[in-house]
Amino acid sequence: PAYTVEQVIEMAERKGVLKRYVKAAAEDELVVLEPAVRPVFTTFGSLWRIRRKILRFIPKKGVRRVVEPFGGTGTLVWLTRAREHIIGDIDPTIVRLYRLIRDLSEDDYEKLRQFDWTGDRDRFLELAKGPEPDDDIAWLYRQLYCRRFGFHWPMSNDFRNDEQGTVMQWEKRLRAVQERLRDGVVIEHADFRDTMRKYDRPGTLFFIDPPWPREPGYYPHHDVDMAAVAEAVKSLRHAQAVVVTAGTADQLRPLRECGLHERWIVVEAPTHYFPGPDGANVQRLYRVSIFATYDLDAVAKEAVDEDDVPRSTVAREHWEKRWHEAMPLSGAALPWILHAHVRGLSREEADRVRSGEWTLEDVVRETDHSIHFDLRLATDR
Repeated sequence: PAYTVEQVIEMAERKGVLKRYVKAAAEDELVVLEPAVRPVFTTFGSLWRIRRKILRFIPKKGVRRVVEPFGGTGTLVWLTRAREHIIGDIDPTIVRLYRLIRDLSEDDYEKLRQFDWTGDRDRFLELAKGPEPDDDIAWLYRQLYCRRFGFHWPMSNDFRNDEQGTVMQWEKRLRAVQERLRDGVVIEHADFRDTMRKYDRPGTLFFIDPPWPREPGYYPHHDVDMAAVAEAVKSLRHAQAVVVTAGTADQLRPLRECGLHERWIVVEAPTHYFPGPDGANVQRLYRVSIFATYDLDAVAKEAVDEDDVPRSTVAREHWEKRWHEAMPLSGAALPWILHAHVRGLSREEADRVRSGEWTLEDVVRETDHSIHFDLRLATDR
């Protein structure tokens, strides 16, 4: 149905949307995007899978601009909106990728539709190992296809075998990313130190997600050690900064010696990243460390105070207090059921699930819908 401007404003006020955005503009408050914008590509070190945990440690008040000096896959740009948002990267490929997406026309989308977006090993290897196309749209297609179906491409030319035959749902995600990049986001080609010096002002929050420590030369444009990152953070005079990274104790020592606040998050890596000795996939855990110039505990407490307590927290607390009441008296193993509940599926998406075209993994990978699980245990009490 059609609505008048007055009706739209009234509905926005009732939902609290208008109030949030007016407040953000008036008080320099960082607004969390609901739903978040899915990045156009991710990597093993991407923070997308732990985005909600990271947001708990991000200050919302007094933030006028967010600066990501290691742009890469991007993090806060897809999760939040500030008055200003700057993505910087020294890698010309990343800068060109985002600028091309931002400037796509409808004719460009039509050209992209002519390409094959189905995962195929032979096609991937042909694109991954072939020369860079001169045409911008063909170049963009190669980037999107190879980053989606390759493992750590362009650092390696390994195809993700479990993606054979998967159709990439590219257009919806690309348009959402384009809309976000056109919404006051500045894309800069610069070294992270230059970016940090340039935007070291009151009201700036630097979100620093450097390439994780690897052997020299692994990242074509980022052989950055933590000592250089620590020095840049120590040099700040006006801005706040948070560093999210992973590494050994020796690699992270420069950051710890800065006297920064530190917390960490344990992350479960996707199983397909770690094939076991017999070829079966295994689950690996790793730790992501968060360092900040501000009190991380205070920010996290404020986030909990402002938000409703999640159902998962209530369920966990209930289980911790009453788990013994569910234990079978017989001591025998009894049946259990794990229910997955997905909110917001469109008719087309629901049809794909019902037909078997999509699994739950596809829903997680291709949509932004919220999912919660119910574990139901049988008992003989």
